[in-house]
Amino acid sequence: VAAAAAFAAGVTHGCPNVRVLATSREGLGLEGEDIMRVASLSVPAKGDTLTAEAIAQYGAVALFSDRAVMANKSFHLSDENSAMVADICRRLDGIPFAIELAAARVKALSIADLSHALNERFRILTGGHRTALPRQKTMRALIDWSFDLLSESEKALLRRVAIFAGWTLEAATQVCQGDGIDEFDVLDLLASLVDKSLVVAETGGSVTRYRLLDSTREYALEKLTERNELQFLSRAHADFFAALAAKAQGRWGTTPTQEWVDELEPELDNFRGVLEWALNGSNDANLGGLLAGHLGFFWFFGGLNPEGMRWIDNALPQVSGKHPEAEAWLWHARSLLVEGKPLLEAAQRSRALFEGLGDREGAALAMYREGTGLRTLGRMKEAEDVFRQAADVMRQSGDKKSYAMMIGGIATVAWLLGEADEAHRLFDEQRRAAAELKDDDIETMCLANLAELEFSRGNVERAISNSLESIGLQRKNYLKVALDYCNLTAYRIAFGQTEQARNDARSGLHWAREVQNDFQVALAIHHLALIAALKNDVRRAATLLGFAESAFARVEYVREPTETICYERLMGLLQKQLREDEISTLRSEGASWSESRAIEEALKV
Repeated sequence: VAAAAAFAAGVTHGCPNVRVLATSREGLGLEGEDIMRVASLSVPAKGDTLTAEAIAQYGAVALFSDRAVMANKSFHLSDENSAMVADICRRLDGIPFAIELAAARVKALSIADLSHALNERFRILTGGHRTALPRQKTMRALIDWSFDLLSESEKALLRRVAIFAGWTLEAATQVCQGDGIDEFDVLDLLASLVDKSLVVAETGGSVTRYRLLDSTREYALEKLTERNELQFLSRAHADFFAALAAKAQGRWGTTPTQEWVDELEPELDNFRGVLEWALNGSNDANLGGLLAGHLGFFWFFGGLNPEGMRWIDNALPQVSGKHPEAEAWLWHARSLLVEGKPLLEAAQRSRALFEGLGDREGAALAMYREGTGLRTLGRMKEAEDVFRQAADVMRQSGDKKSYAMMIGGIATVAWLLGEADEAHRLFDEQRRAAAELKDDDIETMCLANLAELEFSRGNVERAISNSLESIGLQRKNYLKVALDYCNLTAYRIAFGQTEQARNDARSGLHWAREVQNDFQVALAIHHLALIAALKNDVRRAATLLGFAESAFARVEYVREPTETICYERLMGLLQKQLREDEISTLRSEGASWSESRAIEEALKV
C-alpha cells in the first residue's frame, strides 16, 4: 500500500489533470482521496419467503444461478430450492468470490448437500481457476493472504472480536484488551481493521456497531482456538453480557418497555451465545440462569417468550445458587401465565428464595405471580393481600412500571369480586401511570382489563373497542395478543358478530401456537366450541369443550366471568339438541384427544 500510495501521489502531483483509480482492501491514505467501499452483492433478508422469480432479482442469487448453470446444465432456480439458495448466498455474505466457488460445487452436490457442506466452508470453498493467483483459488487462501498482512496486534484483535455476534466499541474494549492490547489500543486497531475491510462498521444507529462477515468470523474463531484463547475469551464475553443484562434489568422500572427492548435487541445473538456456552456447554450454569432470568422481560415483551422459557427451563435443574434459582423460578412462573396450581407453586418458591436473599423487589415480582396464581384458583382475598403487599414494595422502590402492574392485579381482583367501580378507579390509575411512563405495553394491559370489566357490565361495544385498541398497540407481546383475541372472540359472539368471532378465535389459536402455550390453545378452542354450537355443529362443539375442560383441569383453572358466560351459553345450546349422556360421551371423547387432533377439529369450525 505504501508503494502504491507513493506512486499515485507522484502521478497526481506531477500531472494535475490525471486521475488514479485504484482497487485495494484499504484506502491509500492520500489527501483528496475519495474512497468508495464496494459492497457485497445483495441477498434476500433472513426469514423472507420468496419465489424463485423474486429472489433472482438479488445480485448474489443471480450470480450463483448463473455460475451453477455453467457448472451443471441441469441446475435451475425453482420455488422448491429458492429458500436454500437464498440461505447459501446469505451465509456467504454476498461475496462474489465465495459464491463462485460454492456454485461450482453444484457439479457434484445437490443444493441441499451444498447447504449442509457449508458448515465446513473452508473445505468446500476451493477450486478456483487454474490461471488465478494462489490467493484466489480457495476461500481460506484468500483470507490467509489478508490475515498474514496484518500486524501482530491487528491479528490478535481480529481473533478476539470473533467471539462476538456483532459488537460495540465498549464491548470490544472490555472483552478484548490484555496481553499487549490496552483499552486505548482497541479503537485504533479496530479502525485499522475497518480500513482493511476485515471488519464492517455500521454507523447508521445512535451507537456504531461492528461485525465480521461470516466467513471471516469462522476463520478468526479457528485462529482463536489454535491459540488456546477461546475459553478465556468466552468467559470474558459471558461476564460482559451477563453484566449488561443485569444493568438493563435495573432500568426496567423507569424505561418505556419498547425503548428498553430496542436497546437489548441488537445483542440477542450475543446473549444466545453466552447461554449456549454457559448452559448447553456446562461452563457456568449459575451465570446462565441469572442471564436468562435478567432477560425475562425481554423474552416476554420482545416476542421471544418460547425461546426464553426454553432457556429458563434448561437452567432450572442446573443452577445451585439462590439468586439464579430465584430468577429461574420467577420466570418459569411467568411462562405459566394463568395456570393455577403450578404457577402458584413456582411463584412461592421464587418468593422464598428472594426473601432469603433480602431482595425485596425480587420478592415483590414473585408475589405478583403468586397473586395471579391465587386469583386463577379463585382465592380472591388472598390474591388481593399479596398484590397489595407487592404494590407497597414497588411504590417505595420507585419502580413505577412494576407498581402499575401491581395496581392492575388489585383492580382485576376487585372486578372479579364484583366491585366494578373500585376496579374502574384502579384501572384508571394504572392507565395514568402508563401515560406518564409513555409505555404502550402497560397501556395494552390496562385496555384489555378494561375490556373485560366493560363486558361484565354489559357494555359489549365498549369492550370490543378497548380490546381492538389493545391489540392495535401490541408490538411483540404475542402471549398477550393470543389472550386478547380470545377475549375479543367472546365479545364478538355476544354482539352477534359470529363470523368475525370465528376469525378472531383463529387468530388467538394461531398466536397461542406461536408462543407454544397449551393453556391459550385450550382457551381458543373453548371459544371455537361455542361458535360450532352457534352453527348447529353441536357434536363437534361438545368434543372441543371436552378437550378444553381437560386442559383447564390439569392446571386447576377456575373460569373467569368471560369464559363462564361463554360456557353457560355453550351448555345451553348443547342441552337443547343433545341428551345428557350424549354430551357426556362426546366430552369424554374430546378429553382424550391430543392437542394436534383438537386443533385440527377446531379449524373445521
